[in-house]
Amino acid sequence: MKVKFIDNVDISGKININKGETFEAREDGDFIMIRMKDDSTVKAPKSEIEGILEIVEGE
Repeated sequence: MKVKFIDNVDISGKININKGETFEAREDGDFIMIRMKDDSTVKAPKSEIEGILEIVEGE
């Protein structure tokens, strides 16, 4: 799926994502695995990003 961030976010104090950025992602239990632009993957707790992203493609 593709997700778009609807607000700026700082994931676990490690990754900063700006409002409007779109990423490939997949759900993994209580986490969302986000593929960053450098092809690394960030494991973000759903509780930290709830309400600040929207699915723009796929499920």
